[in-house]
Amino acid sequence: MSGDPADRTGSTRADPSRFSVNLASDLQEKIAGQAAADYPLETCGFLLGHEEGGSFLVERLVAAENRNAADPRHRFEIDRRD
Repeated sequence: MSGDPADRTGSTRADPSRFSVNLASDLQEKIAGQAAADYPLETCGFLLGHEEGGSFLVERLVAAENRNAADPRHRFEIDRRD
């Protein structure tokens, strides 16, 4: 058995070094808007979608709340329950 995770899990995922993310322009605008609204604090979220032909197609964005109260301008912490 090699060190490749696909050998252990049976996964057929694409090689991450050759993987691209496709993000529609309206979703790019939503990300930019969220970042502008949160500025000067860090902003973060989740890109949800599916893999198709070696690419990840983003279908939906979910903003995440920054749980880092100590330094929210430079650090972002996501609660695992989010």
